[in-house]
Amino acid sequence: MISSKTLLGSLAFVVASAFAPLALATAPDSCYWKNGNPGPISYAINAGTHYVPRDVPRSTPIGPVFKRYGPVNGGGLAIDCLTTGPRIDFWARNHVPLVPGIFDPVNGEDISGKVLKTNIDGVGVVVKLSPQYDLAWTSANGSSAVPYTAHIQRYMPNVLSHSLMWPYITFIKTGDIAPGIHQLNVSNLLGGEFSGVSNAFNVSLTGTVIQAECTLSANPVSADPVDLGTWNLSEFTAIDHSTTPEPFNIVLNACRADNRTPPETITYAHVRLDPTAGSLIHDAAAGQFTLGTGSTAKGVVMQILHDDETPIQLASEVRLKAINPGTTTLNFKARLYQTATPDLVEAGIAKGSLSFTITYL
Repeated sequence: MISSKTLLGSLAFVVASAFAPLALATAPDSCYWKNGNPGPISYAINAGTHYVPRDVPRSTPIGPVFKRYGPVNGGGLAIDCLTTGPRIDFWARNHVPLVPGIFDPVNGEDISGKVLKTNIDGVGVVVKLSPQYDLAWTSANGSSAVPYTAHIQRYMPNVLSHSLMWPYITFIKTGDIAPGIHQLNVSNLLGGEFSGVSNAFNVSLTGTVIQAECTLSANPVSADPVDLGTWNLSEFTAIDHSTTPEPFNIVLNACRADNRTPPETITYAHVRLDPTAGSLIHDAAAGQFTLGTGSTAKGVVMQILHDDETPIQLASEVRLKAINPGTTTLNFKARLYQTATPDLVEAGIAKGSLSFTITYL
């Protein structure tokens, strides 16, 4: 017999704007509201719905990386900039706190000090300006991510007109996220300022973030213990002989997962199996563990298998399958495996135990 003990494991925003060149006879060496119509410009970004697997580590992007949104209309307002050479400046400042600490690079780009807090605990956002800024302005640190400081200090033959925005957005996991569906609502994420225009624009951000995971019932294993059958001693004729595998499954309930076609984020259920109740690892890579407390049989171990009868490595997170909305069934098999010569195999009771931890990555 093999028994299983349930162990549930806990397991950017980018401000991009369009600058359209226009001709102007006189150069104010500054920026100003086009046609005298003052703002500020309000940009509202709806980032849509994104799923985050429950157990991915801090620094993991949530959804697509630097996805472009827009163009977002500024309601007809525009800011014009022109200089004959004197320096003009532009700032895109975060209006929410930055998330402290070091983050892993995203697509090779350092995002530490550039992750903005949102209203959802554990979810931050990186905001990058569109490539138009790189063409027109000189960044103070070579990055187009907010907080952003840049300037122009050269003769400009044409006006740069700021009206539309193309934000490039990456959401980042910054810590533990509560289970369930979370509404993103940051009314004043960041703002812009130009030489001559102190309150140029502001950006709001909405959307939905859903933690992808499942739950386990009180008895998630289809048979506990799993009966590996009764076998005559004469069956065990050589080392590496194995009995007929016995199928069983673990059912995951109430799964939240991306059901769009194609899905933006695929969440996989992983399992970690560890021997318990007197059982020990015999061969981790082969999924083999010794008989445990209460066993009298000798010369055999137990082996845990995938549904296709390949071994499941013990004491390691093993990817099984993508979870589906609703119910997801994880299929396994188990069997006895001969480790001794026939003369050393002894009849008796064979018991083994594994604890399991399910994670979502």
